[in-house]
Amino acid sequence: MKNGVKKTVSAVLLSLAVLGTTAFAFPASAAEKNVQVSEDECKHPYQEEAGIKNEVYTNAGPSGHQRQYVQIYRCGVCKGNVQEITVRVSEPHTQVPGTMYCVCGYYLH
Repeated sequence: MKNGVKKTVSAVLLSLAVLGTTAFAFPASAAEKNVQVSEDECKHPYQEEAGIKNEVYTNAGPSGHQRQYVQIYRCGVCKGNVQEITVRVSEPHTQVPGTMYCVCGYYLH
């Protein structure tokens, strides 16, 4: 169990580092105060990533673009959607194989 928790925490920290965001540490008492209670009385003791939606590319320029999407988190117990967070990430252009275009649609000369 401890090994699984360590792997999960490592994966979360790595994904936060890749996305360029910071992790906030709360003491246990603060975390308990921020627990959401849904209509079915689940206190959502932990959340897991459920997927992304509305992925778009914005601010394309010669050196890169921004990828914007909504990250959906759900409760690990009741599996209900708990939170949606809009994320914006700056990325260099990535050429689509066999074309002169980036995945965002920007023409690469």
